[in-house]
Amino acid sequence: MLSGVAALVAASPAGAATLAYERGFVELGTRAVFVVGHPGTGGEPWVTDGTAAGTFLLAELHDGWLGSILTPFAENAGRLYLLASPDLRQHPGEYTDLWVTDGTRAGTRRLPLPTSSIGQFVALGAVGPDDPLLFVGPRPTGDPVEDFGLGLWSTDGTPEGTALLLALDGDVPTGAVRLGDRFVFATTELGHPAVLWSTDGTAAGTVRRDLGVEWVGGLAELDGEVLFFAGAEGLELWAADAAGSAPRLLAGLGGPETAPEVGVHGLAGGAFLAVREPTSPRHEIALSDGTAAGTAVLDAPVRWVSPVRGEVGGRLWFGATADGGAEQLWMSDGTPGGTRRLADVEPSGAHLAAPFLPLGGGVAFLGRTPDGNVLPWFSDGTRAGTVPLGSLCAAPCEAFARSLLVWEGSVYATAFDGAGFSVWRFDRGAPPVRLTDRTVEPREELGVAGGRLVFTDAGGFLWSSDGTPAGTRPVVDLNLVPPDLPPCVPDALTLCLGGGRFTVHATLWRLGVESFATYPRRFDGSDRAGWFWSFAPDNPEVVVKVLDGTPVNGRWWVFVGTLTGFTVEVTVRDAVSGWTAAYVKPEGSTEGILDLDAFPGEYDARFFW
Repeated sequence: MLSGVAALVAASPAGAATLAYERGFVELGTRAVFVVGHPGTGGEPWVTDGTAAGTFLLAELHDGWLGSILTPFAENAGRLYLLASPDLRQHPGEYTDLWVTDGTRAGTRRLPLPTSSIGQFVALGAVGPDDPLLFVGPRPTGDPVEDFGLGLWSTDGTPEGTALLLALDGDVPTGAVRLGDRFVFATTELGHPAVLWSTDGTAAGTVRRDLGVEWVGGLAELDGEVLFFAGAEGLELWAADAAGSAPRLLAGLGGPETAPEVGVHGLAGGAFLAVREPTSPRHEIALSDGTAAGTAVLDAPVRWVSPVRGEVGGRLWFGATADGGAEQLWMSDGTPGGTRRLADVEPSGAHLAAPFLPLGGGVAFLGRTPDGNVLPWFSDGTRAGTVPLGSLCAAPCEAFARSLLVWEGSVYATAFDGAGFSVWRFDRGAPPVRLTDRTVEPREELGVAGGRLVFTDAGGFLWSSDGTPAGTRPVVDLNLVPPDLPPCVPDALTLCLGGGRFTVHATLWRLGVESFATYPRRFDGSDRAGWFWSFAPDNPEVVVKVLDGTPVNGRWWVFVGTLTGFTVEVTVRDAVSGWTAAYVKPEGSTEGILDLDAFPGEYDARFFW
């Protein structure tokens, strides 16, 4: 079985998917990019236009059955940028690459940046609609102790159009905002003063301001300025413009141990933030109009501000608790009078990328009622206008939703009605409508592609819907779509066999901690076998043969012979099935490896089960 989600699907050898990131489909023009935990490749990016022919694997970003961990990074000029890391259970160590796709295989590629931690990437944006994407990312330093620093980068989505504009001080970017045609962002480094940067997308037009404090954060735009936290004598709120003028201190918010609990939000009437004193678990809400006189702590009966929050229409919607009470829905426009409790319903959806979605002058959200059920709600910003969008049961029952999508004026959710999960449509003033009886994964997300609603079910089918039960139908069984990977390309570390169908790599290990690269050689005139050397070209260490055994048992066979006492790791990837077989010969062993069930003759999903 497999399922589609957007940022992480890790497939087991049996093909079962583990759902982790909750944004299911990322729209790219009329198509949607999503991750399929395919039984052959593991979790990798696919694209769909809502048809069977238009649904396919974009690229295998990391080989192996666990696949990749993907995070949407930015969208610009018809391209989607993705941060891709290998699954750490298969590739120990933390590193991330930047990839880009235009929704085609030819347009899906890795950009030439150093591999680094995901925390070193922050997207800024493009100055104009056709301008390159600006972002902060890792740059090589040439220092053997500190491999990577930060740089200001520009990319048009091609390797040749990706360039380092400026080396930056610091090793961690801490947020970014747009002010007119400039971007303001901050960088920090332990033991060094934080730096506030302003850029127009050129090296000459980039201005730095040393803040004299070790950290900054929570950047937000308010009335053409950037507001941010900074730590000096205590927690402070500062403001700065984009031109490079000296930042202005607005207010001290607490002592040296005071912590920001909610980043700064620039809203229609002012800025919203929440802080906590170290000696108290209580959160305090502070509001600012961008002046020192207009920055103050709000006298409100709030004890704790929930991480479930979102900005929609210049207002912040969030959950908060009062002393001794349950969590409630609150809203703020950044002013004291516009910060108020709306309803005794707990906003749910901490697992969602966007817990509050625009709907008809208000928001749709998942709300938990006192009976424990979690279902879609609507709020127009008033108490009277904050209402549930319907019930799934005629009598009391356990019912809850796990996803949320607003499309063409209706709310769609994956919801449990006491009997099973399905996709439902919710409309104000009308009973909910179940689109299909097919069960979907409890945390499955929904998307839009080809002008229709799309989702996957627990069996691995991609579905398409016009929002009605009659117009909801399965499109394709993703299990049966071959990954159709590109053929092997030989290089200094890669052995290609079987006419390019099989990609072979080998590594030697000593004492489990020291690795040695190996270099392949083909046997003259043979497309079935080759060998690897490590310490001298005339000293083979590993021999690998891939033989077509399909006339005997319908499978390709793999043979591995070792001529070393070191630990030997060999991987063989099959471009037809997408499967990567891994073999290990323990240190000190002299036994060879024989696998007569390595790969299917042709693509067959039953091979994985």
